[in-house]
Amino acid sequence: MEGSLVWDPETQNHIVSASVLGIFLTQTPGGRLSETLGGRQVLVFSLVIASLCNLLSPIATDWGPYVLLAIQFIKGLAQGLTIPAVSILMAKWFPTPEKGVLSSITMSGFPGGAVLGGLLIGTLCNCEFLGGWPLVFYSFGLMGLFLSFFVYLYGFNSPDDDCCISESEYKYIMSNLDSLDTDMKYKTPWIAIATSISTWAAVIGMFGQYWITYFYLSVQPNFLGNALHFSHME
Repeated sequence: MEGSLVWDPETQNHIVSASVLGIFLTQTPGGRLSETLGGRQVLVFSLVIASLCNLLSPIATDWGPYVLLAIQFIKGLAQGLTIPAVSILMAKWFPTPEKGVLSSITMSGFPGGAVLGGLLIGTLCNCEFLGGWPLVFYSFGLMGLFLSFFVYLYGFNSPDDDCCISESEYKYIMSNLDSLDTDMKYKTPWIAIATSISTWAAVIGMFGQYWITYFYLSVQPNFLGNALHFSHME
């Protein structure tokens, strides 16, 4: 695939893999941080750092591929905090009778956004404004900052923190939540978790989801461009 940045395929693969590695490393710590600091705070932090990394990525290409690799790794570390933070917020906000539907809608945003973003990226790359491809990073970076500002202003860790919630809605949510006694301290049963069939079922399912999503985001565009010689718009 022709472009203004002539980097060998191995370097390109390392840059793409850096963000995935970062996401993998912060999944478990992200859950503990969200429980301790609050899902809203961790989510806002994740969105801000990832968005700033997007805004810095076009500039980083002038400093060389390994600077861009480092920024993509940091972005991955930040993005890895997102799903744990959202999971904590869902546990404290979604009533049990509606949790399955609401959780499915919420988590479908990740693959859905990947598909819609993939359709938009080709159009942005073919724009002459700001050089085309940098516009992708600037656009998504600004959208991320706007979203983080929105979550900071209107997001709350739990119904107890929301001063604008109606009394009827508050009572409905609180009466239909699973027990979340965060004041009690429990010893995490790591061995039981690691040997649980349910854990491995979730791991395999999430592995399949991430595999398909990142194949669509990274491997497929390279194959279509380098092997089949499709343009960005095609």
